[in-house]
Amino acid sequence: GVTARMCRDERRKEAGRDPALMKACGAALSARIGDLRYHQINNFEAPQSPSAWGIYSDSEDPLTGEKIASSINVWTHVNDLWSQGIVDTARYIQGELKTEEVTDGDYVRDWAQASDGASKGGALPRLTREEIARRVAGATGVTAEDAAGVSGQLARDPALREDLRRLSKEVRAIAADATAPDSMRAVYEARRKSAVGTELEAELTTKAIQQLTGVEALPLTDEVMRFASPLRGANPSVQRELRNLKEVALAERGACVMHEAPAPLATANLADILEEKFASKHGRFGEGDAAQKLRRAEAMRRYLAQRAHYAVVLHEMGHSVGLRHNFVSSSDAWGYRPQYWQLRTDNGRVKAPCETLSEDGEACVGPRYYDPVTEDERKNLIWMFMHSSTMDYAGEPTQDLIGLGAYDFAAARMFYGDVVSVHADPSYEAATPRGKGMLAKIDDFGGILGIQPEYDDEDIHYSDLQNKYELIRPGSCVEVDPSAYRPADWDEEQGGAWHPVLDGHIVPVDGKYTRCRQQKVDYVSWRALETPKGVKGPSVDPAGRTRVPYGFASDRWADLGNLSVYRHDSGADAYELFNFFITQQEVNHIFDNYRRDRQAFSVRAASERTLNRYNAKMRDGAKGLGLVANIYREFALDRGYDFDTFWVHVAGGLFQQNILAAGIAFDHFALQMARPQPGEHFLPKGDTVLRSSSDVFGDPGDTVVVVPNGATGYFGDVAFGGKPLENALAEDKGEYDSSYTMNAGSYYDKAWVAMLMTESVDNFVSDSRHDFLDARYRAVSLADVFPEGYRRWLANNLTGDDAIKGVRVEADDRGRPVRDASGYPASALGWTSWWSEAGPESCFPGAGSIVCSAYGAVDSAPWNPRAPAKVAVLDPQIGWEQQKFLIAWTLLYLPENQKQRWLDMMHIWETGADTDPAFPNRIELHHPSGKVFVAKAYGTETIFGKVVQKGIGARVLEHANELLAKAYVTEPGPDLDGDGEADWHKVKLSPESGQPIVRWDPTVAAIAPDGEVLRDGVPGCEEDSDADDDDFSDFYRCTCSSNRACVALEGYVSVPVFIRQALSAFKLGDPTMRGLH
Repeated sequence: GVTARMCRDERRKEAGRDPALMKACGAALSARIGDLRYHQINNFEAPQSPSAWGIYSDSEDPLTGEKIASSINVWTHVNDLWSQGIVDTARYIQGELKTEEVTDGDYVRDWAQASDGASKGGALPRLTREEIARRVAGATGVTAEDAAGVSGQLARDPALREDLRRLSKEVRAIAADATAPDSMRAVYEARRKSAVGTELEAELTTKAIQQLTGVEALPLTDEVMRFASPLRGANPSVQRELRNLKEVALAERGACVMHEAPAPLATANLADILEEKFASKHGRFGEGDAAQKLRRAEAMRRYLAQRAHYAVVLHEMGHSVGLRHNFVSSSDAWGYRPQYWQLRTDNGRVKAPCETLSEDGEACVGPRYYDPVTEDERKNLIWMFMHSSTMDYAGEPTQDLIGLGAYDFAAARMFYGDVVSVHADPSYEAATPRGKGMLAKIDDFGGILGIQPEYDDEDIHYSDLQNKYELIRPGSCVEVDPSAYRPADWDEEQGGAWHPVLDGHIVPVDGKYTRCRQQKVDYVSWRALETPKGVKGPSVDPAGRTRVPYGFASDRWADLGNLSVYRHDSGADAYELFNFFITQQEVNHIFDNYRRDRQAFSVRAASERTLNRYNAKMRDGAKGLGLVANIYREFALDRGYDFDTFWVHVAGGLFQQNILAAGIAFDHFALQMARPQPGEHFLPKGDTVLRSSSDVFGDPGDTVVVVPNGATGYFGDVAFGGKPLENALAEDKGEYDSSYTMNAGSYYDKAWVAMLMTESVDNFVSDSRHDFLDARYRAVSLADVFPEGYRRWLANNLTGDDAIKGVRVEADDRGRPVRDASGYPASALGWTSWWSEAGPESCFPGAGSIVCSAYGAVDSAPWNPRAPAKVAVLDPQIGWEQQKFLIAWTLLYLPENQKQRWLDMMHIWETGADTDPAFPNRIELHHPSGKVFVAKAYGTETIFGKVVQKGIGARVLEHANELLAKAYVTEPGPDLDGDGEADWHKVKLSPESGQPIVRWDPTVAAIAPDGEVLRDGVPGCEEDSDADDDDFSDFYRCTCSSNRACVALEGYVSVPVFIRQALSAFKLGDPTMRGLH
């Protein structure tokens, strides 16, 4: 008979195969897809787009659960796309490919340096101890000096300290669940439905949104609007809920659909290793002619594709043996591979904690904002070892090159053998400091605040795990000869030279390849374990040994706000996680958001990647701090403490990491709203803000600075640049230019920012009595975490005051940007942080850290001497299109905890249409059309040297009054706040015509009939010869088109009108607003 060995041997023959035998083998070994007689691994070679990477869909007995047939399916062209992307990026970093060969983007500056900087520690700057203290203090509403003055006071009251610790453990048990009911969902749904079919919905269904949803060529019938409206099918919240339901349903049915989603930090260093592997046969990067370069690239790509294929099959096969997704693999540092701790601690020798920012990270171990990635860590791909299971969705592609982890073996052993691992070393017994830490970790993924390691009932940072637990045993590390581990059948033609790190997973420390032993384990029956009081599950054997607490959390907990449970992530604390998300979207912008000859490129896929893969995860991970604050607010009230002063102690002592992360998320979303246009910028006459040359028809004038597109590098660090606002069309497709969208614009990033700031997704699992008394405390958002920051940010972004809203760039003594030889800024741009107690400040990354300062004005000195002495301001590209979404999302997702307070600040009345609200602290806008708008005043504040209204509606009317005074001859209104200045202006009418008198604007020239440009004006519309008299004859003939402020006011009045329109549509108007009902 014919055996499988005979078929294998015959297939391996290069010539002289027996046709009859081959035919028999083909008939015996070929099975149709779904044939229940076989366990199958199916490789689909035909490219499909879109398609999954791998799908597991086994057949199982519905009564017994027994496996009938495995079905593991891989779309192998995705292996090719994945590997090609990594190789192309590596070649670009190494200078073998040019910018125009890898992206359609213009103005890309030093991307390779940015990528290299990302591998040193990501896009976020490292922070000093003082900067950490300043940020924590600012987030809790006090200055750093005041916070330092009260530090340590909690320790003086042992009973209070113990109560707080016990409460913090209860808080950390709160988790977000995809199947949990949401107390806010019905509220949001009611508001959305009330606005359906209104003019508000039509205003939000913009041309760009229609393009996003693919309906730009269709009539906007009600059926089409179901898909195209941001209040219906195009609403990201609706799409998220459907996506979560799909993931949970797949998990419940034991199915898996795995998608390709690379986001490399390690590519710069992986490129060096790939070069080393293939240099002997194909030369190094840059060497050889075009044909040799392609052969080298293809050899690298084939190697990576094979490794990727192995990883996908391994993942899906894991499902076949009963393993579920494990999304804490990449965030649970306790379970990281031993190679990670070898590199991080020099084989356990480096024990000193980093107390503040270390220059090189060599002599201490600490949080990554103190402890930068060392050169050895980079060269040996430390990111590859930052996970413990093949059942995760890797965020860092090198993690797909390593195979099974300890969790995978332990879980399968437990399922099939009913045995579990317990620590063999007596120092891990239940009553010991280490044992207590293990019991605290049992069956816990950290909930909304993330995994918090403990030692002897005290919280520790994960970087101290090796020091406290000796995860790699002291004295066990031995030098080895890596060549002894090279497989005898290694094929260099296919896999290149065998590499100790990439192929053997053996890392060098101090230049010597070493291997270390982990803690010893023993095995006991699951049924032999007992559950100690206060522990979440069976965890101690009869000998007092603790169960090894492998981390686990699956689909129902993922991507919801549980800080350690995300798909496609990497990082062991909140700072690392958010750093990863921000670095990926910034560094990969020139790839992800441009067509790059991809037939399947779509604006929707690109924009949704930024929103869902990165930003929504950060939003959900940050807002949990708001729930914690609300719980501690109740605690403080019960105990008779003033919450504002009490929270300073609690937050700084127990939740510093979470406060830092929340501030990072808020700042990043604010950055996205203020993102300037990349490319050339100029300074228009009479303006103080640098404008994009692409905004001007014709010749804009001299270029004063060029804004880089996307991430760029400065002095070894990553800096953020601009992004195109628009979806550009092709210019080289002839008749079909309009059919080719070349990029996804930042329009969508800006459109969703207010939603990210305000939406509360209350999916917390809880049976608290408070939920049945007043569940509003569960409705939290970033606006709840930073209410003053959001108020300032929203109020000022609803104005046209670009000097406040804009991004800052270092300038010389003349106020001109300091440039490099290519016209780009000589240093990184400064982005505004809005939430500090002291007020907004501009933050500049540089020299491995960050410098923040508040500037009194464009040309004033900063209060921080390390900040740039002078700055210029870039146009933030925030206009009517962005302001519509700011208003709509804020009102739709209004922070429920203080709903009335936010409404009071946003309400704008119109006299005549509404009943006069009759409050004395007010500001009015007397529009030339005769309409009078009224908003409540809440006092003033100083932002970048300018005194402005605090209230949101008041700030809008204040800015309109500024335009009014520049556009028309006015007379002062009352001074209700007693500051010596009129609170608003009234238009003065011409005694002859009875019409408002438009002022002459020296920046707008008249054009004579013969075409001459008349900069000094024309008779009846020229400069006032005597500004002190009441004679306006010099400019009585000026029209609105001859005054910039007048034109701006005509457009800007839509903002207060739209606020009223949104209040009406969402049924949120004050009862006195009769005009809205």
